Amino acid sequence: MKSLLQQRVRQFLVHSFLYYHLGDSVISDTQYDRICQELRALLQQHPQLEVPYRDLTEQALGTEASGYTIRKFPPPLISSALHLLYQAHYRAHLTLAEFLARQGYRSAEAGA
Repeated sequence: MKSLLQQRVRQFLVHSFLYYHLGDSVISDTQYDRICQELRALLQQHPQLEVPYRDLTEQALGTEASGYTIRKFPPPLISSALHLLYQAHYRAHLTLAEFLARQGYRSAEAGA
């Protein structure tokens, strides 16, 4: 159960970042809503389970199924979101470095 909860937390945060901060998405609104509903239920059913980003997720979900209120996302989740978006929509047209630059980020390799 813990791994399912961890997976839903990551999905919620990654897709919230894509939608609310980048204005893009790789899933439908219906899929996002399902993730939020399932996540809310899992959090309520398993208050004893400690998973990364649980506090951030619980605060963001509140009474609304939305990641809109999150202002600062953990860097590992930003990285996951950017890689997911790149793979889904941009890899045929841009290098990863070009894609990241368009999004206002840069790859670790470019900074080395």
